[in-house]
Amino acid sequence: MFFLLVVFAFTSSGIYDTGDGVMHYLIAHYSFKHPELLLDHWGKPVYTLLSSPFASFGYNGSVVFNILCFCASSWFAWRIAERLKIPFAFLAAPLCIFAPIALPVALSGLTEPLFALILIAGVYFSVEGKFGVAAIIISFLPFARTEGFFIAVLFGIYFLLRRNYWAAGLLALGTVLYSIIGYFHYHDLFWVYDENPYKGAEAIYGHGSFWHFISLNEFIWGWALTGLLVCGMLFYIFSPKLNISISKAESILILGSFLLFLTLHSVFWWKGLFGSLGLHRVMAATIPLGVLIGLRGLQLIFVYIKNRTVKITMAFLIVGVQIFNTDRPHPLPLKMDRNQKTILEATAWMKQNDKLSEKINCAYPYVAMTCEKDLFDKKQWGDMWGILDRPDLKKGELIVWESHFAEFDIQLPLEKLESDARLEELVRFGELPENKEQQNQKFAVVIFQVK
Repeated sequence: MFFLLVVFAFTSSGIYDTGDGVMHYLIAHYSFKHPELLLDHWGKPVYTLLSSPFASFGYNGSVVFNILCFCASSWFAWRIAERLKIPFAFLAAPLCIFAPIALPVALSGLTEPLFALILIAGVYFSVEGKFGVAAIIISFLPFARTEGFFIAVLFGIYFLLRRNYWAAGLLALGTVLYSIIGYFHYHDLFWVYDENPYKGAEAIYGHGSFWHFISLNEFIWGWALTGLLVCGMLFYIFSPKLNISISKAESILILGSFLLFLTLHSVFWWKGLFGSLGLHRVMAATIPLGVLIGLRGLQLIFVYIKNRTVKITMAFLIVGVQIFNTDRPHPLPLKMDRNQKTILEATAWMKQNDKLSEKINCAYPYVAMTCEKDLFDKKQWGDMWGILDRPDLKKGELIVWESHFAEFDIQLPLEKLESDARLEELVRFGELPENKEQQNQKFAVVIFQVK
């Protein structure tokens, strides 16, 4: 699967997530030139550190890194299932690989695959009784994704219940190390908290239903795994009646971490906390845990189904349904979406008209990638925050406005640029959305130049 996915990565014309995924790649790619990016809180320091050697080879390098994480986490899930003596443990790997949200996220520059790997590795070493190793690994989880702080608390509870106080103390290692290292850059020992990039984002992203992620089950876990997850929950409820003992590691670290992660993101989106946008891709971070719970659900079903032929047939059907659920929304190799095509048109125009030598101001990371601009060099690139109030706008600079990040995140309407006498509109591409409801159906890029 690793080699097959690498082939898909290099034959895909499209990119899964041209926003955050590309931004994480750019941070990792330019971290050798700008070492301070290794401590960029939003970029996730551990992700940047580990992926940067791969990202130095280009975007597909970041994708190969994520595929490695993805396949490794699937392998860990398989080994844990065997260690827990779960029937049909070999199904863990294909169920992880063909989870509808996990596969496309693996072919991206996003942080979820690394988070999933660190988390499932921590569970694996805990199940194996290597608590010190597990604690050290999990201590760096918050620097792969911020939710890791909450998950680390669960591991702390588990270690304390086992009276392994040394392992519980080691959970602070990652935070202590990064706090000390970051002090020499931020001059703040508490920069991990003070530089939180999600403060104040609630006003931009909004909120929604508490059941948002569960309602998207078809696109997150798929029909088969969703059904198995429901059966898995029933398994844990009725396991005493089935005379099956469940270890603390499984109940706290596997079931507990999965439910905690799902509940946290459901509450964040429901209450509009921590800049939650309700993106269902975040659930890719706990797919290996969900698969292990699902296999327990299959075990419950097989309590009532004794025929081995029926069991094997069901196993193949489950994997087949998962493949169908994954391939339907995300057929491989990935194809370009509307946003990507429009941006490539705009980039091609800028190249043909010798505009790429100018400084570009834009909010869309993919534009920096297609224009081969160093996003962190102020002579080459500028963001869009307060751009019309800047006194240092120079003649010839380009302002590339687009209807996604500039309109939604920056909250900069196109009309403001059109009415500014200092700017000349050069060209526009795509189709402008007429209202917020059309934002997912239409996309436009408009290029201005400072007179």
